[in-house]
Amino acid sequence: MRDWVKHRHYGWVIAIAMLLVQTVSSGLGFYNMSVYMSFFARELDASLDAISLSVSLFFISGGVAGLFVARLLERWDIRTIMVIGASVSGVALFLIGRASNLYELYVLFTLFADFLSCSLENSNFVFCKDFFFPKVIILSA
Repeated sequence: MRDWVKHRHYGWVIAIAMLLVQTVSSGLGFYNMSVYMSFFARELDASLDAISLSVSLFFISGGVAGLFVARLLERWDIRTIMVIGASVSGVALFLIGRASNLYELYVLFTLFADFLSCSLENSNFVFCKDFFFPKVIILSA
């Protein structure tokens, strides 16, 4: 009985850690797009239409990358994928602030989305595979 209690407690620690990962990833990736768009519209002297293409590329690329991340999860350790994803997406986010033209912005937003999906997909994977709640409850939250 004691092993179950220890495992249950450890599950909550993992859940809280994944909540933090989801909060930071979603904040930097999804909910900060309007800030990025207004900044680059001023800095690159481009229209919002041209800047919004980078946001569209972000969402399309991130969705497609999620399919590949799911396959990687079957072969590699989840921690390795998360560290690589966080590192590359962090570098991409740093470089996004230094983009000097629209084409750099498009490439960097795509790179940012591809590796940000490593964090988001891993969080969902951990919740659905290893945590104690039914999958429907977790994915609806």
